[in-house]
Amino acid sequence: GFADYALVSLHCLRIYLDTSYRMTIDLLKEMPQITGEIGLSAADLPAPSTLCKAFDRFSMSVCRVLLRQSAQLHDLSEHAAIDATFYDRSPASRHYCQRISYRVQKLKVTKLVDTAS
Repeated sequence: GFADYALVSLHCLRIYLDTSYRMTIDLLKEMPQITGEIGLSAADLPAPSTLCKAFDRFSMSVCRVLLRQSAQLHDLSEHAAIDATFYDRSPASRHYCQRISYRVQKLKVTKLVDTAS
């Protein structure tokens, strides 16, 4: 398998480049210095599907650490907005869920946005 730090680095690079998994791997094949910094060679890069599935397996604690570390890279401004909201993760109707005694879990998400940047 691949080291977690390599998979996280590849995924963060994909987000930064705003490309698909396949395009990210194709671009990295042409960037030996970047793949070398990650600890891989062009021949060792994972398949796009491997990269996609690997990030889904990371725990939320890893994502929180990444968010905290990346937030510390920037200066804080005086103005910010915060919003806590619920996202429904199931398209099932309320009536159907009650009928089969299925409990729909909701995901609470808090967003903090720096309004000065």
